[in-house]
Amino acid sequence: MFCPKCGEEEIDGGIFCGECGSPLIRSPTKEQVPPKSKNSIFIIGLIVFFIILVAIFFNPMGYLKTNPSPQKTIITPIPTPNNQFKVNEPATDGNLRITVINSHDYANPYLKSNTRYITLKLENLRSDGVIHILAGDFRLLDSNGNEYSNGKFEDGSTKFDINPNQREQEDIGFGFASGTDLSTFNKLKFDFSGSGGKTGSTIVHFNL
Repeated sequence: MFCPKCGEEEIDGGIFCGECGSPLIRSPTKEQVPPKSKNSIFIIGLIVFFIILVAIFFNPMGYLKTNPSPQKTIITPIPTPNNQFKVNEPATDGNLRITVINSHDYANPYLKSNTRYITLKLENLRSDGVIHILAGDFRLLDSNGNEYSNGKFEDGSTKFDINPNQREQEDIGFGFASGTDLSTFNKLKFDFSGSGGKTGSTIVHFNL
């Protein structure tokens, strides 16, 4: 190294010129940066790979695509097969409610007839409007499915009325010749579309 003022050669490491005393200017040396360790690069790469892997498998959007929200299922009630009803189980079309209370048989030795009587509870559910109950809307069925429409109400009539919001109990009888096996008559059929001109044509069967 030489003095920039007098040109005298100086010993490396000096601050001032030994000949003229001028300060010596040194060019800055670059700091040596130690090379990055290969192990550090490998560890950083491994961490990045693991983060990407976790993002792929646990991405919320991806989860929603593979597991969509379940849709609501509308369940339609299953109707009673063939509209079958038991004793003391009411049936209704929304206007008239009918319940079979019981059934009993009567043998008349003088008229030589057997009669199956069925006790009914009938309710007019309307707030206005009379419902006309017709004996012809009832059918008595035997075990072979044969229908008999010769029913009459207790007073011998074939029709009676129920006022709005009222309830009536009535017997309907089906007469047969003496000696007829009444145990084979096991169902009572009723058609809601007949009595009172009600809407619909719902037919129900009561198991006796």
